[in-house]
Amino acid sequence: MPGEQRASERRINAAEKQAQAIELRKAGATYDQIARKVGYSNRGSACRAVQKALEKITEEPALELRALVSERLDTMLLGVWQQARSGHLGAIDRALKIEERRAKLFGLDKQAETEITVNSGIEYSSNLDELVDEYMAKRKSENNKPGQDATNG
Repeated sequence: MPGEQRASERRINAAEKQAQAIELRKAGATYDQIARKVGYSNRGSACRAVQKALEKITEEPALELRALVSERLDTMLLGVWQQARSGHLGAIDRALKIEERRAKLFGLDKQAETEITVNSGIEYSSNLDELVDEYMAKRKSENNKPGQDATNG
């Protein structure tokens, strides 16, 4: 497909520019210098290119390391699994610690960030004295209504 080839060429060119940008940055070039030398429109584009290249460079080793650590955790868990299944409390504790480490490694226990907004249309006073005063004033006005016995509450 012709469009696919152009996209591949663009990706290759972008990767080459990123590689050149990161080499210049390693050599101490500023982002303005990198932009001029490599052909980015401005220093922000050069900075983003360097950051993207760094992410790519560190991403693969991080994935490999995570896989290696996960394999080690699997081996450790296998070593205590039978005892944990039979109810040995120490082995259960070890298995849980291994699984806690795995959850931390993969970010499984991160809490979802949520924001809850409740708007019931009712305003509440945070001042207890104000609430008591409002309540007493309301009771007094209800008790002073014509035709109502003041002894009934």
